[in-house]
Amino acid sequence: MPQAGCKIYDVAVLVTRELELDHARKQIRDAAVAALEGLIPLTVSGVYPGRVHPFKTEDLPALSVFTANEVPVRERDVMDGGPADPEQWRALELLVEVRVKVASTASPDLLSALDVVALEVERAIEEDATLAGLLKELDLASTVQESEGENSEAPVGVLMMTWAAVYRCNPADPATIT
Repeated sequence: MPQAGCKIYDVAVLVTRELELDHARKQIRDAAVAALEGLIPLTVSGVYPGRVHPFKTEDLPALSVFTANEVPVRERDVMDGGPADPEQWRALELLVEVRVKVASTASPDLLSALDVVALEVERAIEEDATLAGLLKELDLASTVQESEGENSEAPVGVLMMTWAAVYRCNPADPATIT
């Protein structure tokens, strides 16, 4: 832990050293991005881990991958009087945001365009539902559609796909997924 009075760059060095072993959430995001990168350039123009800046319409369609709420689901269960399990099961929300645009407000295909990309996202995730062995479970939990810029020349459709993921790690070392 940095001492009071540490300079900002000292903290950056510490963070960089810690990132040599990424937290399980980052590993899962990166694996999801890798699973979805096969959609470039046929379905989407890019897949971004945790993008926070707005997309330009010329960069669409595109995907952003986020992780959200995470909770322990089983911790140190003792079965039949056996030793405590040092591992912790965690439930994590993995979010895939789909953004598409259509040519004009006269085009009725905004929802269809979202569905085409969603279909490809679901297929790509299901090809490796463990995301390179990191997850024990991965299920689509919800899909929410909305649109932005209905009054503009090129409206943008947004589809948020929430996946329920379960993984296991040691709480003393959350970089190691077991």
